[in-house]
Amino acid sequence: RLNFDDEIISRRTVRKGMTKCMLYASYGHPIVENRTVGSWGTHIQHVYGRYNEFIYTENGRVTGWQD
Repeated sequence: RLNFDDEIISRRTVRKGMTKCMLYASYGHPIVENRTVGSWGTHIQHVYGRYNEFIYTENGRVTGWQD
């Protein structure tokens, strides 16, 4: 069972620590994902064109963003 924060998702917002699945539920799928894999795990830059925003995840959790 997945737990979602309905308020965050209904307001189409993002916060640190949310899962990649929650990010997709809130923002939809990105237009591009730039993936870097290293000894620390997987780092992904999610590019959202309609929001002019870049959201970063590490190992499936949001770590930050640029808007």
